[in-house]
Amino acid sequence: MRVSYFGRLREQLQTESEEFSLVTEIRTAGELRDWLVKNRHNGACLQDKSVRVIIGDDIATWEDKVNNTSEVAFIPPVSGG
Repeated sequence: MRVSYFGRLREQLQTESEEFSLVTEIRTAGELRDWLVKNRHNGACLQDKSVRVIIGDDIATWEDKVNNTSEVAFIPPVSGG
């Protein structure tokens, strides 16, 4: 699985992306987020309600399924002018 972080999340987690194999109890994007919060330095920034998840090329929900071949990205809110 490849997980990427954008914007302030990248800065807070001090990494652009990481690759790893899922532990068996992680089946959804929400469970992945919860695992990252517990197991990553500064992972609590992912709990912000404004953070969104992308799986593959699609905006996803926290209930959407993930697996070891998933490409997941976490993005903070963005604003424009």
